[in-house]
Amino acid sequence: MIGTSRLLKRLLSDRSGNVAVEFALLAPLLVVILTGLVDFGRATYDRMALETAARGAVQYARQNPNDTAGITAAALNAGGLAATATVEIPAPFCECPDGTSIGCSTVCPSGDPILRFLSVTVRHDFELFFSYPGLPSPLALAGTAVIRVQ
Repeated sequence: MIGTSRLLKRLLSDRSGNVAVEFALLAPLLVVILTGLVDFGRATYDRMALETAARGAVQYARQNPNDTAGITAAALNAGGLAATATVEIPAPFCECPDGTSIGCSTVCPSGDPILRFLSVTVRHDFELFFSYPGLPSPLALAGTAVIRVQ
């Protein structure tokens, strides 16, 4: 019995494997956090590419406001996006210089000329490495740019 209690005391006071046990307990949590950071970084990069694509499209639209095929091609080329990205080009909208919305075929009440704008939205579904609680998969990302065309 004396040998058993001495062995038990020796085992309880030995700290040589603590680091390995602590790492084994924390490693799965660290992998999940690292994977989440990588997914967040990839999503941020894709969002910036979508915004770049939208800006490239509106710059093209400033010169050619009626060329929807060219605007779409400019968006896909500017952002380096895959053909799976969708480019939405809604109808132009107009405002008076004071910021009130108005129909594009009417005249501002003040007599000022109307300001004509064009908006381009580029959308893309982003696939996450893993599914996370509270986040849909795929994640819908979009970038929008607006430019005055007249």
